[in-house]
Amino acid sequence: PSGLAPVGSPMPKGFLRLDRIVSHTFGITRMAARDKILKGLVRLDGQKVTKASKLVATESSSSSSSLLSSEMKLELIDPFTGNRDIDSWRAHDHLILNKPKATITAMKSNSHKTVIDVLQKVNAFKPRLRPVGRLDLDTTGLLFFTSDGELAHRLMHPTYHIPKTYLVGVQSYVNSCDVERLLHGIRLKDPRSGKTRLARAIDIVVKGEEEARHLHKCDDGEEAANVNYENDEFDFEFSAAAGVVCRVKMTITEGMNRQVRRMFSSLGKEVVELKRISMGPLLLSEALAPGDVSILTDEQIKELRAAVGLDLISTNDK
Repeated sequence: PSGLAPVGSPMPKGFLRLDRIVSHTFGITRMAARDKILKGLVRLDGQKVTKASKLVATESSSSSSSLLSSEMKLELIDPFTGNRDIDSWRAHDHLILNKPKATITAMKSNSHKTVIDVLQKVNAFKPRLRPVGRLDLDTTGLLFFTSDGELAHRLMHPTYHIPKTYLVGVQSYVNSCDVERLLHGIRLKDPRSGKTRLARAIDIVVKGEEEARHLHKCDDGEEAANVNYENDEFDFEFSAAAGVVCRVKMTITEGMNRQVRRMFSSLGKEVVELKRISMGPLLLSEALAPGDVSILTDEQIKELRAAVGLDLISTNDK
């Protein structure tokens, strides 16, 4: 082949356009790949290439996860530092949104304000960003967005047991028997599969002295078990107008629809305030106001990938 793919011509066997290979390797859109090539930010075997339509030999092995032939070296140049060998994980976008109330976790809606609307308001939305998991309409707090599909898949997959911690405002007091049931597990129907699954908390802390006095009572007169409580205030205060009587910090690893609310509902307790404050190693900063975003640092991305068994492999090592 001549090295360039003529418009409308069939692709020669064993070759692909450079923009497609750059898009696949670095997890960016074809348009972004073409832009980087035209700007001279792509090196193929050490040489700058500015033709997105250039034909490149591809990997013939079906077991390879790379499109690029193993004999060839592909590099992406950092436009700010000029450094080469940008790891493919750095080519993705990752951010945390402090989700406000009255917004739904959806890409678009005709009836409600969406989390995408919130991102667009603060100029943080990018086309490949997707939310990892969902927070319902009136649940607030940490919502993670990424353009890395493999990372998102692993974070949501039950195999990896990613802990998610919530601050829960309950409309009635929680006693030690309630806590024991939450820790031992409550069977809930999974709306997606239709199957009944065991939903359990892996950690529960009841906050405050008044809550603690009620904690050591059981409705049926049973001996109260020892349950952790803390005599300090939450990092994030709930609105008094919401009718919160008992404050609980609870950690789960499953991700069923409205799981926390449904677990308390099975105990006859109504959750009136709910906020997620952590997901794996990611923590919601007190300084992050509702509707604001925080771009993940390299260190945060490394910790998050490590939590789901993803190594940071340079494109040169593929």
